[in-house]
Amino acid sequence: MNKKENDKDHEELKCILDEAVRITKSIKHLLNFSRPLNITRDKTNINCIIEKAVADVKFLIQDKKYYCKKITS
Repeated sequence: MNKKENDKDHEELKCILDEAVRITKSIKHLLNFSRPLNITRDKTNINCIIEKAVADVKFLIQDKKYYCKKITS
């Protein structure tokens, strides 16, 4: 076997190995996605959640004609 054939075989084997690794990662991600979530319920203050959500998206609406107003009762 000459050097060119050996290089070609090496490249093909490297490609096969790379694809096998890629497929293995994809399967692991699919398996993790399909597993049921362990959800725990706790009492929480809904106002804190809303304030956090508004703070997280505030930069999205700052240049628009939208505004947020906190109403307390």
